[in-house]
Amino acid sequence: MSGKAAEKRLLRDWLAAGQTAVVLDHLAGGSAKRAATLLLGLVAEADYCTRMQAVSALGQVAEGLAAADLDAGRELMRRLLWSLNEESGAVPWGAPEALGEIMARDRRLAQEFVNLLISLIWPQGNYLEFPPLQAGVAWGLGRLAQAWPALVTQRGATEHLTALLIAPEAQTRGCAAWALGFLADPAAAEALRGLLADDGPCHIFEDGHLDSTTVGVVAANALARLGP
Repeated sequence: MSGKAAEKRLLRDWLAAGQTAVVLDHLAGGSAKRAATLLLGLVAEADYCTRMQAVSALGQVAEGLAAADLDAGRELMRRLLWSLNEESGAVPWGAPEALGEIMARDRRLAQEFVNLLISLIWPQGNYLEFPPLQAGVAWGLGRLAQAWPALVTQRGATEHLTALLIAPEAQTRGCAAWALGFLADPAAAEALRGLLADDGPCHIFEDGHLDSTTVGVVAANALARLGP
């Protein structure tokens, strides 16, 4: 096994164990660009928890990268967007989530790329039909809205996220409901109330932890954030 493959395996094991801080400490000895490249190969992991820990780590690396060199941050965003194109031949798992995580950490990148992320769930835009990717976009918008809610709401995301609340897949409905709770747009309240009895299982990654819950619980929490 090559040194790079062994390192990637070690990083994967740490991420699977939720040891993101250990991963970041390990990568701190090299360049931010190298760290980002290694983590890009891990955001597509099949295991959801490992994938999301990689997304979180990549966001933190990208924050430092963009602070030192905004163009390097832009290039990373473009690489993630390109991976969502069929012509790239890439496995795009985790790419929408990573886009949202990075934008949540750098407002300049958020202002430049938020419309492109929203377009991935806009039927007249660059619509992604694959349900797991739709769920990823919803989560990415929710993560972005945690940091900059007005930016996401003003770009019309509420309408497109609300449309995902009737998706056949519980994970998509759950991520969309979670995101809408952070947009703070009362226009979503009625649709969220319609999900309160939804017992479909979903997983929500927040603050470094994966929560296994139901769509109904997520919708109730989102409504609580919206207020009366």
